[in-house]
Amino acid sequence: MVRADFMDGKASQSGARSLLSKLQALPKNAEPVVSRHWHSLHEAFTDVARGIRVAAEKLKREIEERQQHLQRQQEETEKLRQQQEAEKLQRKKEAERRRRMESTRLHGSSGSSELPLASDKGVDYTRLRDLLKTGQWKKADQETLAVMLKVANRKKEGWLNMGSIEEFSCTDLRTIDQLWVKYSNGRYGFSVQKKIWLEVGENWNAFYTCVGWQITSKWMLGGWINEKSISYDNAAPLGHLPGSPFAVSQGSPFRVRWDESMNDLINVECGISALCRRIRYCNI
Repeated sequence: MVRADFMDGKASQSGARSLLSKLQALPKNAEPVVSRHWHSLHEAFTDVARGIRVAAEKLKREIEERQQHLQRQQEETEKLRQQQEAEKLQRKKEAERRRRMESTRLHGSSGSSELPLASDKGVDYTRLRDLLKTGQWKKADQETLAVMLKVANRKKEGWLNMGSIEEFSCTDLRTIDQLWVKYSNGRYGFSVQKKIWLEVGENWNAFYTCVGWQITSKWMLGGWINEKSISYDNAAPLGHLPGSPFAVSQGSPFRVRWDESMNDLINVECGISALCRRIRYCNI
């Protein structure tokens, strides 16, 4: 109930009516608790509670629907990601298969005919051939380093420098490569590594990923292959071997490093780059 007291007896009756007309006893569109719809407070409260419950249930359904929609979106996104990963893996396998076929086409598969073990430096490749023929990849990898040091006349140093790679005998390099390619059915060899090197645009990181090499002792100008990361089973990636000429073992001197005059930086990046240039020069 609204009460208005006017103390000024001189206010006009029309002015009082004008003032009172602006007042409202109940909120707009409000309804008394007891009305033609509600006949008691209990009935009113019950009806209001029912309305709140209906609104809450509606809100809950909307939240659940939004959550389900979000979950479906996440599941679809994950499914798409897995599909893309599968397609990427399939493309990689297909590229490796094509490289293997191309390598086999260029160099031939392992047959009964023996390769000539030619050498301009009088190096005997019989042991390397026999190790590769019997699939003794680790010993063959170590023997590869040994014969390369003989060819380069750096057996005493125990490692290759830039000059020794750039001047490496083409005849001996071809013999070593052909033995690896022949007895690995086109999977391994310097020429296989050269092909991958060119395919990845001479990008070191991409090359490491393709051939499965892990690099250690890495600094701003490069690094060396971690010898422990070299795999000698048949599951090794295409071009994974030979690896020993560019590897370093724990506690041993670098196979490739600064030379005595500090003029040749030879790490795996420089070594691969120089070797690929030499292979191209030798038309291997």
